[in-house]
Amino acid sequence: MPIPFSSNVNCGEIHGFSVRVFKRGRITKAFRTYHEQAVRMEEYPILDEHDYSERESDAAYENVGEAAWRLKNEFSLPDDWQDDVYNWLSEHREHALENTSDEGGCPSESDLQAAFENLGYECAA
Repeated sequence: MPIPFSSNVNCGEIHGFSVRVFKRGRITKAFRTYHEQAVRMEEYPILDEHDYSERESDAAYENVGEAAWRLKNEFSLPDDWQDDVYNWLSEHREHALENTSDEGGCPSESDLQAAFENLGYECAA
């Protein structure tokens, strides 16, 4: 089993940890919990499906804004354009927001252009 590694600017790095396995000849609750989680992670590496889904959605939303870097200059967009485009893509082109890289979905320029046009955004002059 690999040793967990963590790095945080505020806290530093953790290269490992220790858990007491036995206490008075019995397996400790800490080790039992660790072992259960380790087995669970081997079978399915997501501990909290809801949290993972939220992070996927948040990343896809941010990616809409970043992927539209060129098109944003070609259209007159309202302040809430990113919400509208994300919602339109969710309803009409789900594949554009599908997470394929653990970094959230990233719509193509053609998907974004279709959203802009269907939402009635006009070309900037």
